[in-house]
Amino acid sequence: MKLTKAPVLFAILILISSFAFGSPISENVEPTPATISPTLIFPVAHKKAFVGSFWGAARGGGVRKHEGIDIFAKKGTPVVAICDGVIVDVRTTPKGGKVVWLRSVDHSLTAYYAHLDQQKVKEGQFVKKGELIGTVGKTGNAKYTPSHLHFGIYTYSGAVNPLPYVKKSPKIAKPYSFAQPKEPLMAKETFPQTNQASTIEPFDKKDIWKSIDVPMDTTADYYVTIEKNVVRVQDQALYVIGNWQDGPDKKYPYRIVLNTKEILFVDPKGKVKTSNGKIVGSTSL
Repeated sequence: MKLTKAPVLFAILILISSFAFGSPISENVEPTPATISPTLIFPVAHKKAFVGSFWGAARGGGVRKHEGIDIFAKKGTPVVAICDGVIVDVRTTPKGGKVVWLRSVDHSLTAYYAHLDQQKVKEGQFVKKGELIGTVGKTGNAKYTPSHLHFGIYTYSGAVNPLPYVKKSPKIAKPYSFAQPKEPLMAKETFPQTNQASTIEPFDKKDIWKSIDVPMDTTADYYVTIEKNVVRVQDQALYVIGNWQDGPDKKYPYRIVLNTKEILFVDPKGKVKTSNGKIVGSTSL
């Protein structure tokens, strides 16, 4: 599951379930944006970068609302990772232009960076907080606007106002650099393409035990293998993202433990849920 991202990414983190501490799932409490904010880094590495457009502002002549904030700075200003995490998507879209999706490994959120001039990361790459991931630009539908970063936050509930998440986050003058090489968080395996160029066969069908439907991520397919590995398949690459295990009780007979230590629960009807009961997918039992 890309259980992360919206257009997604959808794109997986530590919701340490209360089960891990021996208490009921319903008692699990998520940290608030205000408490998370000081632990993050402001998305643009420049002391004079400022928020000039806010959540909910009219867009498209009033037909839609702004699902993010715009942070203004000169073209080429460094854009950085707000947290430690995995780059789950790097692409170019008509509206967002050059975009990057970053899934946190410490909080249940995915950060969305749009209108970038340059993308400095690759999908599957692990980045540290404050590390360079791109530069401010005006790509996509921002072509005729001042250079800025459209910044969004997505949770399992969809897009949320990102300002409370970064309002108290410290600004840095330039990106952090790290001497030690960083390995991808998710193990990645490549596999050969079939004779038909439009068809991708990730593995033999006999290796698939279950398929998982993840509405939040239409860009990839998700399976449980007969070895009980949970895998994500996209663009001729297979990512092992976790494993399938027996659950804590009859209410949740199965659970999915992701590589990021997040635990998802599967009810008797096959619904895949977060520790607070949010449905994020389904599978046949």
